[in-house]
Amino acid sequence: MRGAVASRDVTEGWGRDDVPTDLSRRLIAAHEEERARLARELHDDVSQRLAVLSIEVARVVLAVAGGPHVEALKTVREELMRVSTDVGAMAYQLHPSVLDDLGLEGVE
Repeated sequence: MRGAVASRDVTEGWGRDDVPTDLSRRLIAAHEEERARLARELHDDVSQRLAVLSIEVARVVLAVAGGPHVEALKTVREELMRVSTDVGAMAYQLHPSVLDDLGLEGVE
């Protein structure tokens, strides 16, 4: 038969009960690694960039003190600070779900 692909059971030699357990464990580990990576990115990159923007806006507010756009700039800075707080909260919420499963959520 031309083009036929032979198939074989790659789980031979494994206990049949081990296959789903191993796959589940690997899937959970990959999921937790991704959560940790996202939390790091949010904390180490996005939060820092928001902080820099907030500082720059504060410098502009001081430079144009009394100008017509000071209040708008202050509002922008306040919103940047709120977004930064929200990003920090999201990063914290990405803590390993294993902690929730063990009843350790909210423990710092």
